[in-house]
Amino acid sequence: MNNIKIKPGHLIFLFLAWFASMFLPSTLNRVKFSETLSLEQVYENFFYLLFHQEIAVGLALLLLISLAFFLSLKKERGTHFIVLACLILYACYFIIYLPLVMAIDNHVQPHQLRGFAEFFWLFYDYGYIVSVCLGLIFLLYFFKYSLDSKEKSAPTSQKLLE
Repeated sequence: MNNIKIKPGHLIFLFLAWFASMFLPSTLNRVKFSETLSLEQVYENFFYLLFHQEIAVGLALLLLISLAFFLSLKKERGTHFIVLACLILYACYFIIYLPLVMAIDNHVQPHQLRGFAEFFWLFYDYGYIVSVCLGLIFLLYFFKYSLDSKEKSAPTSQKLLE
């Protein structure tokens, strides 16, 4: 993994790909679903999930990513901690918490996991999986980029200590 050199252009491309994937249908709008039975009419994009259903997590991610971006532009030393916090929040919430809460709310037993996976796929469409995977890849690359920039600045500080 140390041989991979990540350039800012790679980060920009991954961010734009992640941002574009957020326009894919990702989640069910529960209000529309109660009014109509057509699933094609009730799917919303990832922004709806972030800023209507999960507003606190959406705002926290927006603030952390913005802070990490501005700190990396200024070449600050603690950027990798902010990116790591954003990565942990993103992974814990969208990969662990949302499926786990849905399983607990529906009292899923181990022998019912296939039915739960189909129910999860019905509620969160393919856009959710694509957006979560691209966001995870972007944040992993951003973390690697911030670690590489930290290592570039480390030798000068080591020279000062000697």
